[in-house]
Amino acid sequence: VIDLDCFNDLFCLNKFNLSYNIIMKNKNPYIEMKMQNLMKNIKRKIKERGYTQKTFSQVIGVSATTFSKWILRKSSPTADKLVKIAKALNCSIESLIND
Repeated sequence: VIDLDCFNDLFCLNKFNLSYNIIMKNKNPYIEMKMQNLMKNIKRKIKERGYTQKTFSQVIGVSATTFSKWILRKSSPTADKLVKIAKALNCSIESLIND
């Protein structure tokens, strides 16, 4: 059984990851803005739900250091981690990117 919400999120995510990989080489301002939105929205939703970055990193199964690097945009989460983030925050990946 295919989870269609997850499938749609993964389709969106694959487009986003491809774009993000391009930005890391070409510094596309539109994609940089989307990455900035993603991290801003993750931070906001974590706070709204009463998590600290450290506890949330444990929820999604990464180290606090790794999570901090994502928030600071020194690295980016993989597709499977973005799915975990969205599920833990009870939202879609697309809403994290576009809100």
